[in-house]
Amino acid sequence: MHRVEKERALSGRERFARLSRTYSLPLAIGLGTVIFFIFHYTPGLNPLKPTVHYLVDTFTPFLIFTMLFTSFCKVELRQMKPHLWQFYLIAFQLSVSLGLVLIVVCNPGTPYKTEIESAVACIICPTAAAAAAIGGKLGGNESAMTTYTLMSNLAAAVGIPLIFSLLGSSVADSFLDSFFIIMRRVFPIIVLPLILAFLVRYGFKKLHHFIITDLKDAAFYLWVITLVSVTGTAWSNIVNAREDALTMCALVGIGFITCAVQFGLGKFMGHREGQRISAGQGLGQKNMVFGIWVVYSFLSPAAAIAPGCYMLWQNLVNGVQLAYKERFDRKRAARGLPPYRE
Repeated sequence: MHRVEKERALSGRERFARLSRTYSLPLAIGLGTVIFFIFHYTPGLNPLKPTVHYLVDTFTPFLIFTMLFTSFCKVELRQMKPHLWQFYLIAFQLSVSLGLVLIVVCNPGTPYKTEIESAVACIICPTAAAAAAIGGKLGGNESAMTTYTLMSNLAAAVGIPLIFSLLGSSVADSFLDSFFIIMRRVFPIIVLPLILAFLVRYGFKKLHHFIITDLKDAAFYLWVITLVSVTGTAWSNIVNAREDALTMCALVGIGFITCAVQFGLGKFMGHREGQRISAGQGLGQKNMVFGIWVVYSFLSPAAAIAPGCYMLWQNLVNGVQLAYKERFDRKRAARGLPPYRE
């Protein structure tokens, strides 16, 4: 009798853990939204805002770094070979961005400049640091996503200064200066965790084993925590915007459309090589904190609304995907099959 009760309790804990994993992203978005609006509409909390901003600015990069490190510890160097779909996605990222910028260059008086620039920001922005962590939960190939994350960030570092220079926009006096300014933002967050993960894998076997066994889900939950603050950043850009209602609706729509198209197109391009999830996350899940910085550095500030909305849309998409994956794996388990992996 006691054993039966223990099994039921364990089953209850497992159900709770499964539900928390499945709905953690929408819950994090909801929590970040509630916290932001509490601070926004409660004047008595104004003295705390500088402290909160400082804590967010200080700890968010640390959380992302740690998340990437634990995620990259699962990656083997020999598995990081390039795939054809990765080059297709890079070509899409750069060519479509260039085409949209040329529309503005050829039509300098267009009334849709802000909308076009916002679409460019949503497309040229590199893959998010969390793509490998979320993609791994969805059954994607973490090694392939890690390789594409590096490729995408390098492509953005080269493509952004080159393409945006056509608009007369630059954060420095030359292409090389702009390139190194962007790389200074990318390198510590993307490359250093990868180097450290390889050092641990090949130099500290026991620590590496502990990370990939006892901390195997750490990257995912670190992203959930980070998403709370990232959601607040997205709402801040939306609420503090000075655009009219029609433009705001258009920018919100652009964030949604570019998000849906890139997730769908990524899955389509990765289908032939059996890596739909990896390619979909690679193209669809974007580093929009970096994207907002790009907008403020190179484009008009109003264009930052779409990347902020994209940030919310992509995590809602991932929440839906996680819920679907949970149900799909339960059906596989009922047939005696293991969880789906690419």
